[in-house]
Amino acid sequence: KVLNKTKFHKKGDYEGIEYLEGQVVVSKNNGSLHFYDLQTKETEVIKTPLTISNDVEGLCYDHQERMLLLACKGQNTNILREKTVKSIYGFSLDSFKLLEIPVLDVFDDELIEFVETTSKDQSKTELKKLKNRVKAFSPSGIAIHPVKNHVYILSARGSTLLILNEKYNIHNIVFLSSNVIPQPEGICFDAEANLYISTEGQGFSGKIFKYNYQKQQ
Repeated sequence: KVLNKTKFHKKGDYEGIEYLEGQVVVSKNNGSLHFYDLQTKETEVIKTPLTISNDVEGLCYDHQERMLLLACKGQNTNILREKTVKSIYGFSLDSFKLLEIPVLDVFDDELIEFVETTSKDQSKTELKKLKNRVKAFSPSGIAIHPVKNHVYILSARGSTLLILNEKYNIHNIVFLSSNVIPQPEGICFDAEANLYISTEGQGFSGKIFKYNYQKQQ
């Protein structure tokens, strides 16, 4: 049940949330970051070069690099109108500025190639469906595994979970059941490395799914 409600700013299309050193950071789809201090109850708004065209959807904290990762489902700022790449930008907590070059880019061609390589036992019909799902890949959430440091990027479109290793190479692509988890929008890990995925429900009640961490995997 709801334990508490706090108003941190005006109404808006807020998409990502992260706890950071006594602050709650909330990202807006236009790229602005809202730092809400839990002690003073005040909010500092930082505007980044990102805009509504970039459409920020996901937010997470990379503690190793001391930066926030912002996952965009819109266009790349350096590749105008390019729809075959989705970018993840970094916001440095040292300089308090957005890094000009994306931390990583996810290209459709790489996703399709991975599916073709790892799904050779699938029928042509099923393979085509999987390829269409990764073509629709569009970040809706992002999180970093607290043990392996793998980057987990969720896509509501296609109900897909992309897992990248520490070098940002594709480690795995998980196709979620669209019947069980329609429109997955949120993702995070707890201190025990258990995975949580939330869904808007597409007309049904929103749900949160928990996946227990298994060390052998």
